[in-house]
This record gives sequence, C-alpha cells and structure tokens, in this order.
Amino acid sequence: MNKKIVGFVVLFLFLFTNFCYAKNWKKHVIGHQSSPIYLYVKDIDHDGHLDIVTSTNMHWGPPYNSEIAWFQNNTDRSGEWNKFIISSSSPESDPIQNSNGVVVDDIDGDGLDDVVVGTGAVAPDGLPGNVYWFRAPVDPTDEWERFLVCSDANNDYFKMYTMDVNKDGMQDIVSGGNAGTNVFINPGHYGNADCWRREPLPGVTGSSLYLDDMDGDQRTDIINSYLGDDDYLGSISWFKVDDKGNNITFERTDIDSEVFNPFDVSSLDVNGDEKKDVVVTIFQGMAICWYEAPEKKGGLWTQHLVSDTFNGTDIYAGDINGDKQDDIVVSGLFINKISWFETTSDNGDIQWVEHLIDDEITWPGDISLDDIDEDGDLDVVVVGMGEAQVIWYENKIAKSSK
Repeated sequence: MNKKIVGFVVLFLFLFTNFCYAKNWKKHVIGHQSSPIYLYVKDIDHDGHLDIVTSTNMHWGPPYNSEIAWFQNNTDRSGEWNKFIISSSSPESDPIQNSNGVVVDDIDGDGLDDVVVGTGAVAPDGLPGNVYWFRAPVDPTDEWERFLVCSDANNDYFKMYTMDVNKDGMQDIVSGGNAGTNVFINPGHYGNADCWRREPLPGVTGSSLYLDDMDGDQRTDIINSYLGDDDYLGSISWFKVDDKGNNITFERTDIDSEVFNPFDVSSLDVNGDEKKDVVVTIFQGMAICWYEAPEKKGGLWTQHLVSDTFNGTDIYAGDINGDKQDDIVVSGLFINKISWFETTSDNGDIQWVEHLIDDEITWPGDISLDDIDEDGDLDVVVVGMGEAQVIWYENKIAKSSK
C-alpha cells in the first residue's frame, strides 16, 4: 500500500479515536468564580455527596484578594450547585491574598471537615507566604473562623495535604513551597501561629506534592518536585516519614536529581509490578514523564516518556476507563486543553495513548478524578481559570462501550 495512504489511514484513526473519546465526556458547569486556581473534592456537609472547595488567585498580577468557597453537590436533586463562601474576597472582610492549594480535613478533631489554604505569588511581590486553616461551623453554610498556621516572608505555599506525621491522632499539614516543603505539626490548641511546630523536609524541595505509600509499609510517604532555579534544573524525590518519640525524621530517596522544570507529580503502578511509579509534568515543556520504581531499594529509577506533544501542568491518576489499570488526566494551562492518557502493553513494552476531553477550555488549572454523580466511574473536576468557572466532566466511556 502507498505510504501516503497508510499515513492518512493512521491519522484518520487517531483523530477518530480522539473524537470518540471526547464525545464520551459531558461538560457541566458547577458555578462561577473569578480566577479559580486550586480545588479539593470532599463531602463537606456530610450528606453523602461529593462537594468541591476552591481557591482563587492570579499569579502574574499584583496582590490579589482571594475567595475560598465550597460548592454543594445537588446532582441528584435540582442539578444546581449551591455556592457558599468560606473566606470572602471583599476588601471589607480582611481577605487572604494570593491563595493557592487547598485541602479538606478535620484539623481540630471535632468531627467536622475544616479547610487548609496556602498562599503566595509566583513572582516576588514582597508579600509573605501564609498557611491558614478555616474551622468549619456545625452548619457549613454558616461563617467559618480563620486561623494562621504560619507567615513566612521567604516562602510561598502551593500544594497542600494533611497526614498524621507523629501518630498522635491529629492531622498535620504538609505544605509545598517555592523555598522548600514543610510539615506543620498540629499542636491541638489554636491560639496563634507560633503554636504550630515547623519541620522542614531535608535538602532542596519544592512546591508540588503528592502523598502515597511508596514502599508498601502501610504508612504515608511524601512525593515532592522542585521546579529549579535559574538553571531550570529541578529534582523529584520521595520521603519516608518516621516518628521516634518527639523526633520526626524524613528519609529522602532521589528519583531524579537533575530534571528540567518538573512541575506536578502523582503516583500509580504503571507496569503492574505492585510498586508505585511516579508521573510528572514538565513546566512549559512538551513532555510528560513517568519514572519506573526500581526492583530493589536503592536502585535507580528509570525515566520513560508518556508524551512529547502535550504541554501539561496539573496531573492526577486513577482508573478512568474501568479496566482496573490506573490512567492519568492532565490539564494543559498553556495550551487550553485537557486530555487523559491510558496505558497499553505490547510484550511488556508500555505505551501511552492520549484521549481528548476538551480543547476549548481557557486556562485549565488544578484537576482531580472523583465519582461526582455516583455512578461507579471517575469523572473529571477542573478549575477553569480563564473561564471563571468550576467545571466537571461526566464520564460516559463505560456506558458508550456497551
């Protein structure tokens, strides 16, 4: 067969496959918000339905009055999402500024889900980076009380997670920052920021995080990426966390100590060897990579390519098509596109196939995989920074294949 004909056939099949998969997603607007940037999905009002907490920011502008809000899931009732303010952006309300990552957890042990927020700007602007937590009222539609965890003129905080580092039954805060990642130990009393003890992760660390059990010991570890400085060479690492009395230790394992602009990280078992591998996006670079975990502790991590045609930013892993194998979903802030990537294996050779979700979204930011409509599959939730909207995409892949 003529090589040109073969090329056209391959191109047609690729475009047709991507078109079909794009049609397998139904877009829903959750609600309006000015420049939403990060999100976290959890059942805030404990009604059995997943809600969404969001933060707002504009990295490239002046100090920005941020809004923290939660959107109440009514997909099984009216279908409309109700928006409730946790922290107003109104100048009269003493707003927080330049908010970034959010996480939802019970900080004070009262059985209610509180909200933790990190702040800071990408460009230096003289403002300190802060970490706050907001205490949930019994009725989460009422007013939330704000507490300061830390104020740091030399750091800006982005990705946020919680874990019980010292095994005292209280959730501590893991906060990724431009000038290093810190764990803030929950004091159990909340008068001022000084009561939170700061435990920095050793070595050079950065602003993107993910938590997972990396070594199979049933304990949570910390995955971190450092974007790099003027030479653009960053690093990816993970930390085993241990608590011996009052002495918290972090054992560092370098995944890649010299990688160009590593940005967001997540973890999954790519090759089915029951070891957690790590995926990473490259900031303003046309590459998504995955690192294969070594067979034995102390071995080298092997870098593989997921894609060399996708300029991705935020990334998240989960089984999207229901084949019992984790996939990844990626937002492309600079290319106005969202895609998901599935793995295929040919005699042990791992290949990744890109499937389009949306290429008509402006500045997609933080992204997540959650079963929003409770039909048994994972939907996509994303903040549309340029859309001024919070959005979810209904997963119809399994239904369309029947």
